[in-house]
Amino acid sequence: MRSLRAYTLLFIVLSFISCKKNETPAGTAFVRVIHGVPDLNAMEVKFNGSVVATINSYALSSTYISTKSGTITIEVKGSSASTALSTVSINAAANSYNTVVFADGSSSVKASQTVDDPTPASGKAKINVLHLANTQGNAGFSLSNGTSIATSRAFNDQQNVAGVAAYTNIDPGAVTMEARAPFTTGSVGVITTSTQTLQAGKSYTYIFRNPVAPSTTPAFTFIAN
Repeated sequence: MRSLRAYTLLFIVLSFISCKKNETPAGTAFVRVIHGVPDLNAMEVKFNGSVVATINSYALSSTYISTKSGTITIEVKGSSASTALSTVSINAAANSYNTVVFADGSSSVKASQTVDDPTPASGKAKINVLHLANTQGNAGFSLSNGTSIATSRAFNDQQNVAGVAAYTNIDPGAVTMEARAPFTTGSVGVITTSTQTLQAGKSYTYIFRNPVAPSTTPAFTFIAN
């Protein structure tokens, strides 16, 4: 009987320790970095001086990385370079989700931060769009079913326009995203499309990016968050 009580007590203690380990520590923020520099190959990312990710190519991103909330200094550079390409300090609140975009050419990198809300409504998927095609002027974004996401977006506009890259709840399933000439609808003005199957309960980012040779048309890179 004494042995049974001892095992029971040990199980309760181990269960408590396991639960504590699985909890998100107080003061934790989540930050992802998007590589929007078309003339840079792999991008190395540091948070507060420590390497946290390498993003292998243009128009891809890191995952949301957990880090201590508050002021975070983010440094990016080419993975084989000895000096930083860009350094920016952001403020990330506890339990917040943040995206930091480094965009434009390697000689003129611009950094921007968005505070994300990537959790979909019940039974929905959630999407947002970043316009990082610096070879393209303004563009509108819509779904092929006629749902408008934005009538006109400028390159890297999330840098100066709050909320422009906010997430939108949509029905899951096969979804076709369209980039189009601003303020056009229907079959007129379509620049490029991307069809993806979206799952309920998940969020996704469409990055409208420069063409990759031999193509001369901007396209989408699709990221499941």
